[in-house]
Amino acid sequence: EKSQQGEVPPPLIEVAEMQLERLREVIVAHVAGDVPESRRCLKLATVARVKDVELANIRSDYIQWHDRNREVEVAVSLARTEHLRVCIDAALDVGIQPEQLAWAQQVLAALELRDRAEVNLRSNMEKRSCEALQ
Repeated sequence: EKSQQGEVPPPLIEVAEMQLERLREVIVAHVAGDVPESRRCLKLATVARVKDVELANIRSDYIQWHDRNREVEVAVSLARTEHLRVCIDAALDVGIQPEQLAWAQQVLAALELRDRAEVNLRSNMEKRSCEALQ
């Protein structure tokens, strides 16, 4: 009778409200460029059975973010200054929030300092004048 009167049963309304809330959470995390929160929200939205069509663009962006974030992690482990700089720039370009890359920026600053020290040391070693000891 209720369906004939145009009323939706409460369990269906609860499911739809939960899906809408999960979709809102995903959108907020996506707009913020928050990689871990986007992952968490996408998982919750999938469990809540939010339509794949509604999550497709966000999933696509998340995959790019995840890949760029992983490249930053690898670049940090390799300790190559220029490679890390390129990876950080690529991560920022795809929309990862800068605060999430602050740790990588700190590592980059340390690597740049290391590189300058190495150049200074090399320069000073080339300039040195030593006497032969006997």
